[in-house]
Amino acid sequence: MIQNAIIIAIKSTNDAPDFDTLYGGETLIGRALVAMSKSGMKYVTIICRMSDRTLIERCVKEVDAERISVSPTIHSMDDDVNLSKAVNEITKSSESTWMLMTYDKIIHPTFILPVRECVQTPALITYNGVMRQGDKVIFGEEMAPKFQTQFQDVSIFDMVSVQDNKVKTWNTADAPHFSAGILVARNADLVLAETWQSISELIKFFITKELLKTVSVSNGWCMPVNKSIPPSVIKNVFWKMAFKEISGEFSKAVNSKLSKPLTFWFSAHQYKPDTISNMSLVLFIVASGFLLIPEYWAMVVFAVVWQFSAGVLDRCDGEVARMRNHESEAGGKFDMIVDDLRFALPLMALGVACSLELPDVRYAIVAAITLAGSFAITFFEQATMRRFGYVSRQKLNVDYLKAKGDTSRFSTTMKKLQPVFKGDIRTFYVFLLTFLGEKTIIFWVLVFYHVFVSALALFGALTFPRLIAKMKK
Repeated sequence: MIQNAIIIAIKSTNDAPDFDTLYGGETLIGRALVAMSKSGMKYVTIICRMSDRTLIERCVKEVDAERISVSPTIHSMDDDVNLSKAVNEITKSSESTWMLMTYDKIIHPTFILPVRECVQTPALITYNGVMRQGDKVIFGEEMAPKFQTQFQDVSIFDMVSVQDNKVKTWNTADAPHFSAGILVARNADLVLAETWQSISELIKFFITKELLKTVSVSNGWCMPVNKSIPPSVIKNVFWKMAFKEISGEFSKAVNSKLSKPLTFWFSAHQYKPDTISNMSLVLFIVASGFLLIPEYWAMVVFAVVWQFSAGVLDRCDGEVARMRNHESEAGGKFDMIVDDLRFALPLMALGVACSLELPDVRYAIVAAITLAGSFAITFFEQATMRRFGYVSRQKLNVDYLKAKGDTSRFSTTMKKLQPVFKGDIRTFYVFLLTFLGEKTIIFWVLVFYHVFVSALALFGALTFPRLIAKMKK
């Protein structure tokens, strides 16, 4: 596995993006460092001009320390020094394979992970499942639809032709393959080219010597950018990156329309996902507090605030995490806790409200017993999830249905029921019921919800280990 990488932070044209411009809430250098850390890179060197060193250092410092496991080295060079000399000085310290890339890319761990497995050198990284035919871009089954978005503007890509796993031409009119502009090479390969000032020149040298092999990556984010790209193109790419395909149909069709502008606003202002989750939690508490007021208007306020927090902000934290590459195991666990509390807090408040207003203390007792059982089962479910490496309950449910078999009666039934109860449509049901003005109705609906969800969670936690064991046989 490749452990060494070089980021060339040198502007080759006036159209090159500025180092401190934010793309999805991150600088391109910061985004590359996080992607390399998450994909397992150990050593990263950034090459820049002496005049840009201070700005590059600032871009590196702006990345949260807990998000990167590498401590990048900044190698600055004078304007009259060839880039080849700087790269050779860095790579001669190790006989290992190096990944070389320019800074002007929106890159993600999904792309770097397969690159790290490359064993051929020198090799150019290209995209699998996409080709240019005349003025059209043709996609194969290897390229998932969401990753196709990054090919909206063909002009930003370098094109190559490939034959027998070797690159034959570079940026010719009929070249059909898309290049990522990333090279994998050893020092022994690099010293063959005596003088070069850009990765493009190095690629052309290897092509003329018929040395350049190719390695293709199918599903991953790696999109070159420049100042001429329309903002709408970049926005579409980030939205595809942020959008959660396995969320409920109601959430994707309705709540995502409301969360989209907020997600871009949060990202542009560099909000962290945990900050948004905390905002949701505070709004859940505030909204539930209105249920203690024995007035109809208070129930309406609860409905609006609670639905906004549960339906919109709850999407934003995950979307911002994916857009800014801020996903983490701790963040996923905290998000699950907030998700559980969005139904638990109103039930708790309604138990108190009904006990005081009716008055009937049995409501408080039922709420306490229901929540105690629900929390106990949730704790057991999460322990089971951790045993099998899951953080997301949704991902666990998807794999659970796959393990049961797509044609099984259980899977077929669950797929038919999912659009009715999966995701944020559950909060929308409570939102609508609130306008009836009957707290007891909402109370018993939430009790039934907790019992039903807890039963499913317990059933899944008990049976999933056996299904996994069968799959491994």
